[in-house]
Amino acid sequence: VSEVADSLLRESVEYYRRALKLLPNHADAWANMGLALIELREYAKAIKAYKRSYYLKPDNVGLVNNFGNYYATVAHLERGRGEIGRENLNTAERYFQQALRLNPHYAPSKRGLEIVRQLLAQ
Repeated sequence: VSEVADSLLRESVEYYRRALKLLPNHADAWANMGLALIELREYAKAIKAYKRSYYLKPDNVGLVNNFGNYYATVAHLERGRGEIGRENLNTAERYFQQALRLNPHYAPSKRGLEIVRQLLAQ
């Protein structure tokens, strides 16, 4: 992430935090803050934001897909760590499958599932 993008992402996270103080049950704001935190590579904070959003709106196919992306990303970062990476790929697979149960035609989840299965087959 470039310095300009990093600055804008940090600013957006701060705006989401402010908004969530006013509207703490706004699921989309939690999800969007999670996306920004992923881009900033603040994975522990991102998963907390995603979990809060999921708690508020468990039928949000985009968010469930983002969980799959999160675990696939973490698996990629841990690819040299054996079982830990594989566990994260398995978790990503489950989230992509869940997203496809919510919307069987959701292309990002179809693609994510395809990639994760290829990685698991290696």
